[in-house]
Amino acid sequence: MKPTSRELSTKNIGVLFAAYMAVYGGRFFCMPLLTRYLNCMNYCYENGTNDCPSDESQIPSLARWQIAFGINCFYLSYGFGAFFLSFLAQRFGTKTAIVLTNVGIGIGFITQGLSTNFWMFVIFRCIAGIWAGVQSIHQLYLREITVSLEDDSVLTRLSSKLQAFTGVVFAIGPLIGHAGYEYGRWQINEIWGFRFTHLIAAFLNFSIGLAAWFYLEESTNKQIKKNETKVEATRSNRIPYPVWVVLAFSFLSHVATSPSLTLAVILHDGKHEGFHFTQLEASFLFPLLGIGFLFIQFGFPWMRRKLHSLWDVLLVSSLVLSPIAVLYMPVITSILPKSWPSPLLVTFVSLGPLLIGLSEGLFRTVGNIILCELTPPHLVKHTLACFTFCYCLGILASVGVSRIADATGSIVKVLYWMGVVAAFNAILSWTSRSPYIKAKSKILDDATPKEVEITTITEA
Repeated sequence: MKPTSRELSTKNIGVLFAAYMAVYGGRFFCMPLLTRYLNCMNYCYENGTNDCPSDESQIPSLARWQIAFGINCFYLSYGFGAFFLSFLAQRFGTKTAIVLTNVGIGIGFITQGLSTNFWMFVIFRCIAGIWAGVQSIHQLYLREITVSLEDDSVLTRLSSKLQAFTGVVFAIGPLIGHAGYEYGRWQINEIWGFRFTHLIAAFLNFSIGLAAWFYLEESTNKQIKKNETKVEATRSNRIPYPVWVVLAFSFLSHVATSPSLTLAVILHDGKHEGFHFTQLEASFLFPLLGIGFLFIQFGFPWMRRKLHSLWDVLLVSSLVLSPIAVLYMPVITSILPKSWPSPLLVTFVSLGPLLIGLSEGLFRTVGNIILCELTPPHLVKHTLACFTFCYCLGILASVGVSRIADATGSIVKVLYWMGVVAAFNAILSWTSRSPYIKAKSKILDDATPKEVEITTITEA
């Protein structure tokens, strides 16, 4: 008999979510500050000083592609790091891999915070990215602790909560980061405001990593995992077509939406596209991304009940939310009168990250669940890593977009092109609905014999 969902430890789930939030929270403490940090760092390096002027107009801006690359180079190693973490989970256990993500990213925050020039920062940021692919490894942990439960909806609920916590840290992280920046700036100087925020992120991850080492439980019984592996090794390694569609959508959706987030990042130095935001005003852009991630999780259970299948929920993202999110930023930044008060402009511009958060928050939740449902169990860790790898590649496309923007003189012009990608995503996901239903029906038909077989081997 399968155990019930009540046997899951609330403390264990809490530690897991805390470890997840520490990595994402630390990243979003720092990300909204990076545009100005890179400009300030480059100013100090070029002029041989230990600080930069508090007046941003006196600090030359790096090229758009340099800002985009300095921020998104993180994803060069992030995607490959997901496979590395998958290997660590298989070799040393998923718990150990989770603890190492907190320790590794903590070291990364320290080295980035103490960097003295652009390329030094890029190198350390790439190294830190190896440990940042936490979504796949935490999703794997959730699957491992729920795979033997009698209530199959537990994984769905926990996956949704994981994305909800993503929204929480996206929402409050930039504000905490700005508070750290103001404190460091007040206590020491301008550039140490940026450095202090990175050190706060490092301390948070070291503390939570230590707690996870002592309190996070091993995810599965090793003997049961070994028996499941033996059973699944005798079955087909064929990955259903809808899984490939989810992976393709993971890449293409981020190709379409990441340039809009890149624009939001570039606007943080207050010198692009006719906008002049202060650091405080710009710090409200990214929290709306987190609020989008959070709010959509409240709607997810309702959509799950009302719609026929999980794929129909995915279609809400691909057919409705994603196209709106892609086109909102270029349209609104083109039509807004730049003479309006900055707080009012920030309000309208920040709705772009909100819409992206709604779209991507829903897709990541549904995508992770579909991968766990349709992929053969012994291959789940690999498809989850691929999921992370694909959206990292999509985010890296924003570097190319920024390069084109430097040539055309405006990133807004380039953003309209992303509507074509969103349209292709909509067509691809719509035409894959029928294959998903067939694949899910086949798995349900095979479920009972498979369960009997695993139980037999376990008892033997």
